[in-house]
Amino acid sequence: MNYPKVPDYLKERRDHLKKEYQRDRGKSIGMRLKENGIKSLFVVPIIHDLLGFKDLRGYGFEVKMGNAQGLADILLAPVPRQGLDRSDTEHQNDSLLIETKEFGWLRSQPKPEFGLPDEYIQISEYIRPEGKPEQAILTDGAIWFLFLKTNYIQRVANKGMSVQKFVEKAIVLALEFDITSDFFWEYLLIFHENYYRANLEILSKAVVQQVEPALGAGIKLSKMFDKTIEDPGRRGNAGDDIRKQIAERFAPKKGEMKETPGEKFRFDDGSLQLTFEVTKDGFLKVDVGSIIMNAQTKDKYPKIDDFISDLKKDPKPRLYPSVGELFKGLKDAMHKQEKKLWQHIKPIE
Repeated sequence: MNYPKVPDYLKERRDHLKKEYQRDRGKSIGMRLKENGIKSLFVVPIIHDLLGFKDLRGYGFEVKMGNAQGLADILLAPVPRQGLDRSDTEHQNDSLLIETKEFGWLRSQPKPEFGLPDEYIQISEYIRPEGKPEQAILTDGAIWFLFLKTNYIQRVANKGMSVQKFVEKAIVLALEFDITSDFFWEYLLIFHENYYRANLEILSKAVVQQVEPALGAGIKLSKMFDKTIEDPGRRGNAGDDIRKQIAERFAPKKGEMKETPGEKFRFDDGSLQLTFEVTKDGFLKVDVGSIIMNAQTKDKYPKIDDFISDLKKDPKPRLYPSVGELFKGLKDAMHKQEKKLWQHIKPIE
């Protein structure tokens, strides 16, 4: 198999830009190169010489997108290969839109989280309407954001059924990486012309699995790199890195989980296991008989033993008003960030 190789000149440009970014967040070189400079010297060469978009018929520059006020910088429409019918509805919206900014510009802007603040409304206008691309990259060369339409995510990952957390969000930020990342080239190769449609489907399934754990399991994110990265260890590490990012962005946060009376959940972070149930009054009741803690955890977190002992010796069930309140106790006892604890909740069927 011929794996894509990063050209030496791109490695050299990345190294130079990385140093500039680490020195002053790219302010100096950004003022000199401006948006067109970083687009023509770095972004377009990546697209052409690394990502495989060789055929000029697939390129569009300054493209009018529906009723959007501006013009999209780059629109990549993969040229059909022999045996691929471009009229197939499966491929109608698979163009990849890329919007570029001056090097270092995105660092000065409010960072998009789950949805889109006003500064990113431009992307929303370009890809929101039906019949438009379902994925878009926003980049200043240093930071790269991937946005996906929620109806695309729901179609490819949940057979078109609505994902509750996405109801009011037409577009979500699905992936973020920057020029300093150890996996910078691997992340870019996700968008290789021959593989990005399959890769974004895998990514969408992983996002839905994180948002709605009951909807699926076992998504292997390293498969996104099977055709582009020769080193299996590198593939696995890059996949793990993306999984951590998805978990951090899409795991339920305090107050987001809607508990229903009778529902049961399991917490398991590899060092501590316990289950809890939602009572008819909407409180959480920990099943003390389900608590399993390994010896290393007890030695590492002395307070966790006291926390669990208090649960077990209380003659009446200890009730918590919310998952967040339960996790406050766990967080203090285990010295862990609350957002990381949320990653380890799974509903019990």
